[in-house]
Amino acid sequence: AMREGAVNALGFFDDEEALSVVIKSLTDPAPSVRTHAIEGLGHRMDARREKALMGMLQKPGMNDQQKIALYAALIKTSASPAGKNRGISEMVRLGVSKGNSESALQSALTVISIAPRDERVIKMLQTILHTASNKRMESIAVRHLAAVRDSWLAKNLGQYITAEESGTRMAAIQSMRFLCPADRFKHLETAIRSERVKNNLMAALQEV
Repeated sequence: AMREGAVNALGFFDDEEALSVVIKSLTDPAPSVRTHAIEGLGHRMDARREKALMGMLQKPGMNDQQKIALYAALIKTSASPAGKNRGISEMVRLGVSKGNSESALQSALTVISIAPRDERVIKMLQTILHTASNKRMESIAVRHLAAVRDSWLAKNLGQYITAEESGTRMAAIQSMRFLCPADRFKHLETAIRSERVKNNLMAALQEV
């Protein structure tokens, strides 16, 4: 734990010696040290850091945790649009390609926090909802899309008010007043008629 923390902390420094240690740690025998070295490189925007991270993209044998750390660091440290775009695209791909896995959840949550309004992130969340591929992400997707006033969700909100997952239903109910106020009474009627929404009915009435 000491080595991991030290490598990560060195990433905050801007001098050549510290940066050289972090870059060298990308090939450390311990996977946890390599992961923290990747995260450390993401602490500052710098062309040399970006180059080192881009070089890691083709490295075989990386686990999903390391890939997520790499993509996130690339977004944060890249001065060039190419580096940022590659990081976002890879995280979005991982967020929708791993189904209901922990890796998909972690990747999706991370890219939302880094690039919340990027079109690819918005499309990722729409895909998660449309395909029902990640139940644990549904309520988060609804809340985030509602927060950015997504027109696709506004048109389709009704189906999530009666969704299988209670958290998804609650998120949809709490979003209807500011996302699609003109349709909130129609959605409320749908909620009242649904057997699934009984436990969320009080919340629905409060949102009128």
